[in-house]
Amino acid sequence: MTASTPSETRAPRWLAPVAALRRHRGRLAAAELPAAPVAETSEAAWVAPIGPWRVMFDPGLGCELLEPRRPTPLPGAPAWLPGVVNLRGNLVPVFDLAQCADPPQRTVSPRLLAVGEGEAAAVLAIGGMPFRHDPNTFGPPLADPPAALPPALAGAIRDAWRIDGELWLACDLPALFSELGRQAGRA
Repeated sequence: MTASTPSETRAPRWLAPVAALRRHRGRLAAAELPAAPVAETSEAAWVAPIGPWRVMFDPGLGCELLEPRRPTPLPGAPAWLPGVVNLRGNLVPVFDLAQCADPPQRTVSPRLLAVGEGEAAAVLAIGGMPFRHDPNTFGPPLADPPAALPPALAGAIRDAWRIDGELWLACDLPALFSELGRQAGRA
């Protein structure tokens, strides 16, 4: 038997998880593992109460309800752009669309909802908890979007419904964020 030096001593080699499962001869060999459940497909959109509207958007957009915080104001910015927040090291604009209503509305105790990722991310000031709703449960949409909508919002609306006196808007948020960014750059 030869003596080994410390440089020759090796740490045990770990198996990759799949290799370990294949090597295991117990009850749960890799072939016996249950399949992951298949996610149910749903047409349910995210809905955010914003001012006088219920704004629906694509459930495929990443969204996150943020802890209450006050945006850092931007000097000379329009009222609908109360500032920016730090979201994981990125400065993200906060849009308060209720300020675009006619007359402008103040969002009481606003919650902040981050939508999108990376350069396409923005934060919405919302007036309540977001929820999911299937727009297929509505009747036919309105023939024309209401004329009282702010131009930036009206340009991003795909469909609109009036339900129990409330205006529900299916909105293309990336297009809306892009337009609001252009308008803020001109302000």
